Amino acid sequence: MYVPRDCGASTHYYEAIQVEVVGNGHYSFHITSNVTANVRIYKDNFNPSSSADNLDSAAPFLCPGNQLKLLADLQADTTYVLVVSTDSASGTTDFSIIVSGPNKISLSQLSEYFYCFANN
Repeated sequence: MYVPRDCGASTHYYEAIQVEVVGNGHYSFHITSNVTANVRIYKDNFNPSSSADNLDSAAPFLCPGNQLKLLADLQADTTYVLVVSTDSASGTTDFSIIVSGPNKISLSQLSEYFYCFANN
């Protein structure tokens, strides 16, 4: 069960990226950043004021050196949103994404904001 972070008075940086899938399959997202980050995949859309809505996958594997690996079974002709967020309100960070899987996918930036992941 996914439990969204309790915001209190703090906010967090996040970037939302649209994922377009050509073919069904098991995909692996490798995210590397300069700070500790979180990553989640949402099906259809991402609502920052209710971060549990449409959550498809939120259990990344932690790897050495501020790296995350997220595994997801994705379907063609379905819109997904990959959300990468910082673990603190310290600001923005650069990050890279490498995706592997049975087919090509495209990534398009949707938005980047400071926002509190709501506790609902």
